[in-house]
Amino acid sequence: MSQFLFRLTQSRFLESRFHQKTSVDLHGYTVEDALKLVSLKLDCEERTDGRSGRRIEFITGRGKSTGGSVKIRPRVEEYLRERQYQPRTDNLGGVINIVIHK
Repeated sequence: MSQFLFRLTQSRFLESRFHQKTSVDLHGYTVEDALKLVSLKLDCEERTDGRSGRRIEFITGRGKSTGGSVKIRPRVEEYLRERQYQPRTDNLGGVINIVIHK
C-alpha cells in the first residue's frame, strides 16, 4: 500500500455532525498528496445525499516546520478556486474554510 493510501486510512477526516463541519488535517503531506486528499474529500462531500452547506476546514499549517516556507496552502487555495469554491483563510493563516455546494 502506498504511503499516501496508508496515511489516508488513518483518521484524517474529523467529523462533527452537530456542527455540520469536517476537518481535514494536511500536515505532513507532500503538496501532491495533500491535493489528492482535498480532491477525494470534495468528491465525497459533493456526492453525499444532496446536502449542500456543509463546511470543511482544511488544516494546512503556517509553514513553521518548513522554516516559514508555506507550500500547501497556496496550492490548495488555487485548487479550490479551480473547483469554483471560495476559500477563506483564518486570521492566523493555517486553516482554509469552504462551504460545500452542488
